[in-house]
Amino acid sequence: MTRSSNTTAFEHVSIAEDIDILNHIHQTSINLSIFERSVEASKEEINCLIQKNIQLKASGNIEALEASLLAELKRLGLIEGYISKDFSNLLGRFQQLTKATSFRVLFAVVETDMCRRFHTDFNYLRLLCTYAGPATLWLPEAGADRQAHYAGEDNDSILKDPSLIQQANTGDVLVLKGGMYPNAKAIIHRSPTVQQHSQKRLLLRIDMQK
Repeated sequence: MTRSSNTTAFEHVSIAEDIDILNHIHQTSINLSIFERSVEASKEEINCLIQKNIQLKASGNIEALEASLLAELKRLGLIEGYISKDFSNLLGRFQQLTKATSFRVLFAVVETDMCRRFHTDFNYLRLLCTYAGPATLWLPEAGADRQAHYAGEDNDSILKDPSLIQQANTGDVLVLKGGMYPNAKAIIHRSPTVQQHSQKRLLLRIDMQK
């Protein structure tokens, strides 16, 4: 399994240590943009969110979502910190990318395998950031059999070459094209396996709503 820093040769992916790389997602040939970064939150802040088992699911505009996060932090006895600021910054960046005014957000501790099968999402664009734990897996075109995927077959059939499975780094910000994006191939990806290893992820997922 290859780390994302080694994937610059894949033509359909843009990767850089600059948040402006996310703008590349609107290029016809790009179906995944990755902003490589290190999370600046303290271990104490992240551990508190994990220990308190934060589970925020909310929809609305940016102001409503920021209020929902602050209310959840207050309910858990936590205070604002790096994560809440980053939450707002990523919402703002995603709004710039999508031109949407309403979003669905999941910000939660994940202990189960959300989706083991390599798949595409039926949406327009999605933003993902894993603040703690293993991050998203994805396939380059050379590593995926799209016909097997469309036919509903399992991972063994979808994978042309398991050695080509890529994985984002913890802290990276990913923007993924889904099946609703016009005239584009949605990125094939899946969640990491955490349940059998008793691992936990602190995951932020943002979807635009039209």
